[in-house]
Formats: sequence, structure tokens, C-alpha cells
Amino acid sequence: MSSNIMKCGAVASALLLPLAVEAVALAQDPAGLRAQAPATGGSTEVAKEGFQAVGAPPAEDANDTSALKLSAGGFLSQGNSRTLAFTSSADYLLRRSASQFGAIAAERP
Repeated sequence: MSSNIMKCGAVASALLLPLAVEAVALAQDPAGLRAQAPATGGSTEVAKEGFQAVGAPPAEDANDTSALKLSAGGFLSQGNSRTLAFTSSADYLLRRSASQFGAIAAERP
């Protein structure tokens, strides 16, 4: 019978211990909540100079582009295989206002 009483006492203390710890934790107030200072002084005056001046419009041919890229390369391997290889490529771009043309070519003889 005393073992049943001890088991009940252990279960009761296990259930009541979190309540006691919670009561102690709730009794402490965080230091940041005691004094609340305002975030700003309340002034809403942001712009003091007035309106900003309008800049010059972009030039009409600001997006016009012409580009040409050329590249070439080679590979030489001697020995039993005696290999010789060359490559070349070209990339062309032409843009005028809303129109664009592009061409890409590569050759490996």
C-alpha cells in the first residue's frame, strides 16, 4: 500500500512541478516592457527642397547597337595520330529602335 502512495505522490509532484515553475516565471517582468519610449519625434517633413527637377529625356538612339565578335582556334597533335584541327566562329548583332537582327555562324573543317 505504501508503494501505491509513493507512486501517487511522484505522479502528483510531476504534474504540479511545471505549474510552480510557470508561476515563478510569470512573476518576472522583462526590463524592456517597463519603459516605452516613442520611436520618433512625430515630424512628417521629409522633403525640404521642393520638387525635383526633370532630367533630360533619353536619346532616341540610346538602344541602337552594332556588334561583331570573331574567334578562331586550332589544335595540333603529333605522334602516331598526327591530328590537325581548326575552328572559327562569328556572332553579329544589329539593333535599331524596336528592331533587332542577329546571326551566328561556326565552322569546323
